[in-house]
Amino acid sequence: MRRIAAPLLLALLAACSPQVAEVRPTGHIAEAPPAEQEVHRVVFIHGWNGLVRDWHEFYLAAVERLPAHCEVYIVSGLDRFMGGLVDDNDAVVEEIELFLESNDIPLENLHLVAHSMGGLAARRFVTMNPGAARQVFLLGAPSGGVRILGGVNLDGWCTPAGIGRFNEANMPDPAVDWFVVAGNHYRGKLGGAFWEGRPNDGVIATESVLRFVELCGDSVSVEARVGNLSHPDWNWGQNLLRSERVIDWVLDRVEKDLTTSPEE
Repeated sequence: MRRIAAPLLLALLAACSPQVAEVRPTGHIAEAPPAEQEVHRVVFIHGWNGLVRDWHEFYLAAVERLPAHCEVYIVSGLDRFMGGLVDDNDAVVEEIELFLESNDIPLENLHLVAHSMGGLAARRFVTMNPGAARQVFLLGAPSGGVRILGGVNLDGWCTPAGIGRFNEANMPDPAVDWFVVAGNHYRGKLGGAFWEGRPNDGVIATESVLRFVELCGDSVSVEARVGNLSHPDWNWGQNLLRSERVIDWVLDRVEKDLTTSPEE
């Protein structure tokens, strides 16, 4: 049998190999925005015990959908502070600030999309950096506390005692447009539902998430939605259909803000 030339063999192997879609680098934009347009940044913040990869579906959708003057980032480094005992909760916010600084991201025109405890970090970030954020999306963020974490994070933001102090020190900024999504799809015999009130998303009570709407009162712009979602469905999605619904809900509102923002 005649030997197949090496280049031909490599070409055949390449043709038969599964094709892997290119993963664009964080902050990637398809083309440079016009000089007269301000650059906006969508920043994803994961929750307690979360990882950067949790935002994969959200990130890809944002890169494809958002216009050229919008960059997309996923904050890294937070797992060091949101994966166990947290002695200094503000270290989470400091890590977000460090990430922005290291990527030369100015504290303006930010759109924060935050999951779970990351939502509390986003709220604290807004308090510590007034004027930086235009929009904040709180996805399953426990603004009323999480009883399941009481035995893990004894002096943290999420505890029933800690959340009271947190809310008092971090009231919603009326200069920001706030969006809140709560889930009510509890499943399984254990998890947060064992401690939390019903309905809940399996970890956080719907009532706890919607507590933020009460804090906003009549003076702060807030839009809330309750969906048939479990706690992991917000970002990477154990159920892709539910995850896509949240992605669309968020990106529709980001796009609307970008298209109505005044150009300079």
